[in-house]
Amino acid sequence: MLRPLTIALTALLFLCSATASAEKSVAVLGLEVIDKGGGMDMSTVRLAKSLSDGLRKQAQAAGGPYRLAANANKGLAEMKLLSGCDNESSQCMATIGQALGAQTLVYGKLEKNKRGAKISLQLLDVKNARKIRGVTDVIP
Repeated sequence: MLRPLTIALTALLFLCSATASAEKSVAVLGLEVIDKGGGMDMSTVRLAKSLSDGLRKQAQAAGGPYRLAANANKGLAEMKLLSGCDNESSQCMATIGQALGAQTLVYGKLEKNKRGAKISLQLLDVKNARKIRGVTDVIP
């Protein structure tokens, strides 16, 4: 039980410790759950939702370097589909960030594997279509 909490805190620190300037707007896309053919595991879907919600709450917290963009409650899979993106290239993700009115974009995936659930998060500078930071970890 401590491991998921550690991952959640790592994700929150990821959001907080990125380049700080006077409250940039951020959109936090819901984590995309990846199915490698074994079927969707509802516990993995719930974990993805919980982590996504936690990141959004952190962005709303007063005193941080970000403020949550108005349309920031979309999912990664949904936005890729609506934008015609078949991957997470920086340019495609920047286009999504612009459509959401965000200066920065947090997005990522959660994939169940033999060791647990692998989480990958990215922080993107929307204006420059440049990844600022990325983190990957496994929740056993």
